[in-house]
Amino acid sequence: MKVRPSFLILLTLSLLLLFVFNSIPPEKRKMLLTALSIPKLTSSQGQEGSFLPFMQSFSQKNRQQVEEVIESFETHMTACHVPKTRATSEIEAQGKVFKSVDADGNVHFTDKPKSKSSEDLTSRYKMEKQYFRMSITAAGGNLPPFLHDRLSADLKQLYFILTRWLPDQYIKQVDLNVKVFNDQTKFDVYREEHVPGLETASGFYKPSMDEAVVMVQRDAAMTQSIARHEATHVINAGLYGRTPVWFNEGLAEYFERLNIEGQSKRVNPSPHHLEFLQKALAEGELMTVSDYLSIKGRAWRDHEQNMMYAMAWSIVHFMMQDALGRETMKLLMEHMADNFCQPVNAVTFIEQNYVGGMKSFSERWRTALMTNDFQVHRY
Repeated sequence: MKVRPSFLILLTLSLLLLFVFNSIPPEKRKMLLTALSIPKLTSSQGQEGSFLPFMQSFSQKNRQQVEEVIESFETHMTACHVPKTRATSEIEAQGKVFKSVDADGNVHFTDKPKSKSSEDLTSRYKMEKQYFRMSITAAGGNLPPFLHDRLSADLKQLYFILTRWLPDQYIKQVDLNVKVFNDQTKFDVYREEHVPGLETASGFYKPSMDEAVVMVQRDAAMTQSIARHEATHVINAGLYGRTPVWFNEGLAEYFERLNIEGQSKRVNPSPHHLEFLQKALAEGELMTVSDYLSIKGRAWRDHEQNMMYAMAWSIVHFMMQDALGRETMKLLMEHMADNFCQPVNAVTFIEQNYVGGMKSFSERWRTALMTNDFQVHRY
């Protein structure tokens, strides 16, 4: 009997799955057995010429299951790189805080008592939780002024927003290592050494390096935005492990636009992404949300990147905009945190958890795009 290529593919996949079968959670094992079990062939099915239609029927019937199994297999065969995490209750050693009043009535706060009358306020300012530990290093040259303090303040507010949807049991303290370059040539060399082929002149994050790399921009606010974008990737990795690319990049694009003024926190929409998507819509070149969310893994990087990033931003911003979207986002975050480093089918998840399913989600997203209804979000 002539061996069909499709049979060899299934046989090879089955043998490879055996090597990682024991490392896959029980619920995934059941999916594997269901998706890869092939009924016993009858004599007529065993004849040459009738085997291919059988395989085509099998493929059509179990296509989604097989795709999920393959994605799960790739997840277990590829290391899920995660930054160092710990409980938020593990607080770094803090300095002392003392309050003193001089002879002229001026108040001073210091880390050491200035006199016997100095008041120890350390307990008043003691942190109960610490959400991240950050290390910023300069790769040649000096760090931009106040970058550490400003990024630290930004990340505190970012965590404040995330914890509104993610239950406390899933929140972890993440180690954040940021490397800052002042020289574009040195940045490019470093990028090519660690992530060859990646086209960016501003910043990147590679989980296996456990490092967010940022190139200083002429505009200090832009440098801060890039650092916030890359830091979001680190936080995502710490909280969820591997996530869908649209979620990872969309949330990073979303928080890149976080703006803090005093007690006011807001996330502005992206005019650039909005204009790009509206133009694509007018020219009939905009893909559907379902098609976009179905693009997984490496295939995401093979598509036109302006479209990929704009779609990612728009979907996350849209979900953060109203109660229906926020509830779905909350459930998605909980699901990914509870199923750490496991793949998730976004189309199926939205169909099952968004009121009205995928059809309603897509229609409302498209309407928001057509009416320019991407609002400023205030927290």
